[in-house]
Amino acid sequence: MILNLTTPISWPKAPFKISYQDQLLALGSCFVEHIGKRLQNHKFDLLLNPFGITYNPISIAKGIDRLCTGQGYQQEDLFFHQELWHSPDHHGRFSHEDKILGLGHMNELVAAGNDKVKVSNHLIITLGTAFVFYNKAQQSFVNNCHKLPSSDFDRQLLSVDEIVSDLSKSLTQLFEMNAKINVILTVSPVRHLRDGLIQNQRSKAHLLTAVHTLVEQFPNVHYFPSYEIVMDELRDYRFYDQDMMHPNQQAIEYIWDQFIQYFLEEKDQFIFNEIVKINKAVTHRAFFPKRKKHQEFLKVHYEKVLRLKAKYPNLDLEKELQFFKA
Repeated sequence: MILNLTTPISWPKAPFKISYQDQLLALGSCFVEHIGKRLQNHKFDLLLNPFGITYNPISIAKGIDRLCTGQGYQQEDLFFHQELWHSPDHHGRFSHEDKILGLGHMNELVAAGNDKVKVSNHLIITLGTAFVFYNKAQQSFVNNCHKLPSSDFDRQLLSVDEIVSDLSKSLTQLFEMNAKINVILTVSPVRHLRDGLIQNQRSKAHLLTAVHTLVEQFPNVHYFPSYEIVMDELRDYRFYDQDMMHPNQQAIEYIWDQFIQYFLEEKDQFIFNEIVKINKAVTHRAFFPKRKKHQEFLKVHYEKVLRLKAKYPNLDLEKELQFFKA
């Protein structure tokens, strides 16, 4: 007798597939960073989080609107705090000592995102929390508080209707601009325990209900159950980091494998497998790099990358070519 020690997740067959010929865009929480960086590492053409990590639905909706219009930020949109210039729409990694340089970086990515939105085949969105911070003085929701005093903000739990309303408007604008784009919605399995487990569950429940409302509303929107995979299929603290909030590398790899099995175009499986082998070779570190055996190893893989590049010229393999050539 074989014991079944998990609760496998089943969900409808994906109505579309992701190919190496596709253009991709990803927005959202730190979880989409994990999936997005793996897609980039496996040579998919993807622009990842042009506003940095974004947790709440309102900020994600504002980001989609900004990318659709391509409207850049102005100097008056930034504020100075703790010796840095910040944008309330951006993650802290965009903060800068120099106002002009920081603004330039933000606007470069808005322009890149505007170009990407026009041609993308797929947009991946990961929602992290339904809690938002409202800046009382500016009378607007923010993506990041940048360590301003908590008294400057009201913290609110968005209702399902508010989430659906904001994202629905933004997705409608997106589809008017690019009718062919597919949207993959997912809810982050990262637990936000600042207010305790009960509030975290309320937040996730609002996100899940809103997401499925959007899936029913838009034929181009599809749900990927990363939250359920961790909560139900894995369902064990050994799949969490020491903080007991973030899925560990093993859990992320498991979800990544599920994502690829679910969405990868079958005809591109060969390319994917070849890139996996190349990535593995790149991480190989020789104890004696000048030995003839290692030099032959580098030559073999250099020629393998050249052949792959010749067959699939759209793949960006320059770093790998330089690595093996060096």
